[in-house]
Amino acid sequence: NSLGYRSREFSADKTPGVYRIALLGGSSTYTVAVLDNEKTFPYQLERILRDDYGHPHVEVVNAGVNGYNSWESLINLQFRVLDIDPDLVIIYHATNDVHARLVEPSAYRGDNSGRRKQWNLPCMALWEQSVFARFVGRNLGLSNQVVLETAVTSSRYVGLGGNEADNMGATVEVLRKNPPVYFRRNLNNMVSVARGNNVSLAFATWAHSPHFGDYASAEPYQIGFKEHNQVVKEVAVESGTLLYEFASFMPTERKYWADGRHVNEDGALLKAQLFAKFIDGSGVIDE
Repeated sequence: NSLGYRSREFSADKTPGVYRIALLGGSSTYTVAVLDNEKTFPYQLERILRDDYGHPHVEVVNAGVNGYNSWESLINLQFRVLDIDPDLVIIYHATNDVHARLVEPSAYRGDNSGRRKQWNLPCMALWEQSVFARFVGRNLGLSNQVVLETAVTSSRYVGLGGNEADNMGATVEVLRKNPPVYFRRNLNNMVSVARGNNVSLAFATWAHSPHFGDYASAEPYQIGFKEHNQVVKEVAVESGTLLYEFASFMPTERKYWADGRHVNEDGALLKAQLFAKFIDGSGVIDE
């Protein structure tokens, strides 16, 4: 919309009596695999809270951004989401923060520079000057113009390093050398930012499906998901923040998923139903 969110048009100046919920996260919050905005998880969450739970004054803002990790959501909360005066912010992160740990250990630091670099497009070959040729090249995997990851990924990022068992073992070792200390710090900072601005906060554990054979099923990510969900639970308990153990309730069956990380339309509906039940049951809206 005009404010840059994947949501219907709304005013940054909240209407009196409206209870505004902002959902922060990456592509799984944005609901990248669902093209129809009215079938995304955040849109349906608003509809269900209004129609099924009797909260007609609720607004849900999809503040998720593809590729965002906890560093970027912390910035998003501080400098963007606070401006729309949310009553409740729900944080939903894990997989992109596993990416951030798969960097050369010497480059793993609090500013995320091991994972991210200043925006810089790769050199464009002469044939890529043609839009048609570039389109064909992108679809054939011959061109990196313009691919977000190419533009922002640091040369110190190692990723999975291949699918061979030896490479998987080396990647697990990198993960162990780079514990989720910055993920924990970013979550704690979100708690502080929210409380300092009189905004309620909730954390949700991250769900996935291991049945697609993509990187979400690889050993390093399976380890990382468990570690990050454990951090989410610990930060919530230590800070007295609302916690939804969503990963315990969301089915892993393929019929709900487009891939190992992103829900399809059926999954988006179920996800919205589960979150609505949690939010209504928590009593936070009535408070």
